[in-house]
Amino acid sequence: MNVKLPEIKLPEFSGDTKNWQSFFEEFKAAVDEQPIPDKRKMQYLKSALRNEALEIVEPYPLEAGNYKLVLDLLKNRFGDKITIRSSLHSELRKLPRANQFVPEIRKTLRKIEAIINQLKLMGENTEHQQLVLEVESKMPKKILTEIFKRKRTDPLWEQLCTRSKKSKSTHVNSVLSLIGKINVRNIKLKRRE
Repeated sequence: MNVKLPEIKLPEFSGDTKNWQSFFEEFKAAVDEQPIPDKRKMQYLKSALRNEALEIVEPYPLEAGNYKLVLDLLKNRFGDKITIRSSLHSELRKLPRANQFVPEIRKTLRKIEAIINQLKLMGENTEHQQLVLEVESKMPKKILTEIFKRKRTDPLWEQLCTRSKKSKSTHVNSVLSLIGKINVRNIKLKRRE
C-alpha cells in the first residue's frame, strides 16, 4: 500500500543562533540526506535562508561545488555550541518577570522550560543554584513567597529534590514542578478574562 504524505514545508532560518540546531536537523532530514544533486540542495538551502544567514551565502553562485562549502560556513557561524549556550542564557536573563496574571505566569514558565530543555540537550549542567535563582527571579512576588514557604514547610519539596537526584532530573526542574503545582487560586493572583 502506497500512502502519499503531505508535502513538508522547509524550515526557515534567519540567523538566530538558538534556532540553528532545530533548523539544521529539519533541513538535514528534508534535503541534505536526500539523494538529490548538490546544486538542487544549494537551491533549497538558499530558499530557506533569511536576513543575516542569507547574506552569508548570497555571494556564492548556485553551483554543486558550493553547497558543502556554504553549509560549513553556516555551521561554523551559527552552530557553535558556546555561542548557542550564551544566547540561551542571555535569553533567560532578559526574560521579564511574569506579572500577577495567571496566563502570563504560565507563558513565562513555558519559555523558561524551553530554554532549560535546550540547555540540557546541549549538554549544559542545569544542576546549579545560579540557574534556580534565575528561574525564581522571573516569578511574581506572590509566587516567590509561596515557593519559599513551600521549600521550608512542604515535604513535597524534599520529595521533588530527592526524586530529581535519583532520576538525574534537575533541581531547576524541581523548582519548575513546584511552581506548576502551586494552586494559583489560593494565592489570589489575578485572572484575565
